[in-house]
Amino acid sequence: HFPSLPWGSRSLMATVEEKETLVSSRRRSDLGNKEQLFRADYGEGLKRFPGVFGGIVDDFQRRYADYWTDVEQGWTQKTLSAALQMYLATFCSTIALASSIQRRTNSQIGFSEYLLMNGIAGMVHAAFGCQPLLILRPTGPITLMLVQIYALAATAGVEFLPLVAWTGIGISFWMTVIAATEFSRHIAMLTTFAHDAFACFVSSIYVVDGITGVINRLADEEVPDSLFALLISLYLILCALVLTNLRSQSDASWLSFIPKRTRHLLADYALGLATITATAISFSSAGRLEVDRLDIPGNHGDFSANPTSPGRRWPIPLSPGQDNTALIAFIGIAVSIPITIFFYFDQNFSSLLCQQPSMQLDRGSYYHSSFLFMAGFNVIGSSE
Repeated sequence: HFPSLPWGSRSLMATVEEKETLVSSRRRSDLGNKEQLFRADYGEGLKRFPGVFGGIVDDFQRRYADYWTDVEQGWTQKTLSAALQMYLATFCSTIALASSIQRRTNSQIGFSEYLLMNGIAGMVHAAFGCQPLLILRPTGPITLMLVQIYALAATAGVEFLPLVAWTGIGISFWMTVIAATEFSRHIAMLTTFAHDAFACFVSSIYVVDGITGVINRLADEEVPDSLFALLISLYLILCALVLTNLRSQSDASWLSFIPKRTRHLLADYALGLATITATAISFSSAGRLEVDRLDIPGNHGDFSANPTSPGRRWPIPLSPGQDNTALIAFIGIAVSIPITIFFYFDQNFSSLLCQQPSMQLDRGSYYHSSFLFMAGFNVIGSSE
């Protein structure tokens, strides 16, 4: 009960009470709107189903209805050029990252592991995945995470490979939970800014790694050799860009003397032509200039499907024979949580890019099944 107040003071008190009521009402309204954001249905491929694994079943039911139609219609004049471009883009980046991780982990992980897992995951997902435009392979961020796990293993005094195996098991568990509960549907809440910022972060890793390699080569090698390697790198980039740009040239441009069909053909094979010719140029100066080449492990210089580290077997023991298995498992499961969060954004952003309207896909949208595939690949790849 308020004491008797002058008219003006009562008006002021009423105004304050009305404002408090209005603010409280708005807060309840905002809270309701926020609850509406976490919906069960954001559209095709981003729905919540009763129970668990409903989204996985829905993905496969919708996708496999057109499976053989895709196989029959997939062979066109663009198939070979697209396959070659994806192969070179994937193979070259995988080789570069494998070389980096082999140096930074003292050859405990390297070419054999990266190439073998890239081949298995890529072929299985391309053949049976609901969204085959996704390329599942080791990336720059994954390589950086492995480097940090290697440093963590040294700090904690535990073995590196068992720690990687337990981390992979943890990632597989969390990603299975995400797939089973259709948690990927909430990616629809993120803004374009979040998508662009994340894409910039991922792509910048390759740029920084490439520039750092060029700078280190200039500092560590003979000047003629390093300059020759730099010129080859610049040639590959410019050649690929120029050939790719031929597709956008009109018949009225200065390149009109090249038939349109030939221009498009050169653009389709731009990356392949640039890579092959740049490699040939690197061998043209044999005996005069030395080009730093990758040290591929194997027998007599040939690649073999053996682990990079000599003497170890493919399966990684989860219990390395020391009395610290529980510690390794605890660290691995704990480390898997932030890595899974990263994979959640990375995988879903990649799915969004693959399924945007400009891609002109007409077979539907799929998100949940790729997480289940990644869960399986993580537990297999980290344990070998």
